[in-house]
Amino acid sequence: MAERSRTSKTLLGCGLGCGGALVLLVGGCFAFQAWLKRPGELLEPTAMLDPRATTYVACRLDLAEAPTRELVEQMLAAARRPGDRLRRTMKSPLVDFFVSWNENRQRRDLTRLFPINAAWVVWPGERDAKSVGAVAVSARGMSHQVIFMDWVLSLVAGRAKGMPTRIVAGERVYEIPSERGEPLYAFLDPAGVIVCFDLDSVALAAE
Repeated sequence: MAERSRTSKTLLGCGLGCGGALVLLVGGCFAFQAWLKRPGELLEPTAMLDPRATTYVACRLDLAEAPTRELVEQMLAAARRPGDRLRRTMKSPLVDFFVSWNENRQRRDLTRLFPINAAWVVWPGERDAKSVGAVAVSARGMSHQVIFMDWVLSLVAGRAKGMPTRIVAGERVYEIPSERGEPLYAFLDPAGVIVCFDLDSVALAAE
């Protein structure tokens, strides 16, 4: 009897431990998803404005502006076409439910990205280059995803020979092959993605 009681307590303890671990795991997954989708920092275009620059172009996409809203609606309409074809083919209430759920999810995921800022900067060239420049793109809804992407890329780059990286001005810079022959260089800021046309522009953009 005593042995059976100890066995029951052991099994009960194991069950409670596994249940608690499962609750923590599920809760952690939901918390991580909420963190990824939470709006974060937005890189203002003026952050790239440099008195040394010879060219500076900035733009902003905001859902408060009619052209941006029209663009978003056109993108969503294009994304709905496969669902409309599936509805016509299957003609099932269950299919209607999942297609409607997916359309609502797509709308939420797309609209939460806005506002989006972008800037293009060109500095006087150094060495043999005529000019060096960078493009910065920042979306309020992607800030935390960029942080997570940078962490994942840092792990992959440390083990993959095909993804050379270097540290420039305190930033981890990824070398991207391009068709023009010269590679592009990119680094991930918590507020956005910066792509540089030349290695000399990385330090200028990081400032």
